[in-house]
Amino acid sequence: AYTVTTTGTCNPHTASGIIYVQSQTVALASGTNSPAVCVNTPVSISYTLGGTATSALATGLPAGVTVGGTAPAVTISGTPTVPGTYPYLLITSGTCTPDTVYGTITVQTQAITLLSGNNLQTVCINAPLNNIQYQVSGTATSASVTGLPTGLLGTYNSGFLIIHGTPTVSGIFNYTITTSGTCAAVTATGTITVTPAASLALTSAAGTDAQVVCNGSSITNITYAVTNATSASASGLPTGVLGNYAGGVFTISGAPTVPGTFTYTVTTSGGCGLATATGTITSNVQTIALTSGSASP
Repeated sequence: AYTVTTTGTCNPHTASGIIYVQSQTVALASGTNSPAVCVNTPVSISYTLGGTATSALATGLPAGVTVGGTAPAVTISGTPTVPGTYPYLLITSGTCTPDTVYGTITVQTQAITLLSGNNLQTVCINAPLNNIQYQVSGTATSASVTGLPTGLLGTYNSGFLIIHGTPTVSGIFNYTITTSGTCAAVTATGTITVTPAASLALTSAAGTDAQVVCNGSSITNITYAVTNATSASASGLPTGVLGNYAGGVFTISGAPTVPGTFTYTVTTSGGCGLATATGTITSNVQTIALTSGSASP
């Protein structure tokens, strides 16, 4: 309010009036201007507009969150869909100079990330796994794993989960890691293939792996099934007898050309570990010996 008074001769004269100084204002009404919420969880922040402010706009909001309403109240609300930190600016509109307010919406989530190792790993049975390490972050406070073969473990410690150990069973194992803590749990998956040990099994008739034949006569073929290996070979065979691998079968065949008893060993190659099988081949010759009298009478 103001008053104007004249000066000079005669009685002074006065006049009064009021000058209104206007502005736009915005103030937090409810909630906090720096909330931390889980992804896909609703958020709401209310502001009161004053003065000549009629509405407000906001920049920097996360996806899924908008501002709405008119004077005297506007609200920042919605469901954020992308995790991250979002500094925002709320600015009024109307006559006079706009007013502004700042805030930050933090959108949180649990997270798990493969840090090292191969999550699609093939390992031999009874052989150590190359450790697989995951980092557990965000609002996750722990993690566990299911689906591992016997002999493997998942150990959580201080933000890291490590899969380690020595598998004792063969097969294909699809595992799942699940986090725990505030916000929704997240998962990570992988596959561990445990290859069984190589093996040999006699598939020809029983006793063919301990044959007795005349020298120069063919043996009955000796066959072995080769499993979980890529080949096989034999040592200790008599001259004239050979071993051949084809299509998962190892065959020993031929005719010994030297007499004697020969112990052979079949050994696999190209698989997990070595499998062996042994047998004997005896090559006889006919002999004649003078037992009385003289060969030249």
